[in-house]
Amino acid sequence: MKLKLSLYVIFIILLVNPFISFASDNAFLNSHIKGNVPDESDFKTLLSRDLNNYFSNSLKKSINTEYVLLRDGPTQSGVAYPKYYLWVKCYNVDNLIIEGAVRIAAIEKTHFEITNFVSLEDIRKGKININEIFPMPVCKVIRTYINK
Repeated sequence: MKLKLSLYVIFIILLVNPFISFASDNAFLNSHIKGNVPDESDFKTLLSRDLNNYFSNSLKKSINTEYVLLRDGPTQSGVAYPKYYLWVKCYNVDNLIIEGAVRIAAIEKTHFEITNFVSLEDIRKGKININEIFPMPVCKVIRTYINK
């Protein structure tokens, strides 16, 4: 009887353990997101600032950006900073200078770091494989912009 009870207890522990692990992993990921993603009231301001600075420095001219999120919410993988995926258009005055897909990291609620930018032109010419940078669901959305 004790052996059956012990086996039953072991079975229950093994059955429930993945759910406990998932719940604790999920809590860790959520805390990492909360610790790095700016508050909603600051999000757009900080993101616009950092995109404008990045592209102004990169293109060596004053740039204003417009963006669209390619995926709702951040993507969290392990202990890396939460990532966002955007389609960005860069303007100098009213002239479109460049557009493309961007991967950014949210860092300590204070700023965003652009980790990758792939221009529409480079994507169309096949110079860069977007599948190596962006998750598959995001690549599908990027392809809708390529075909416009």
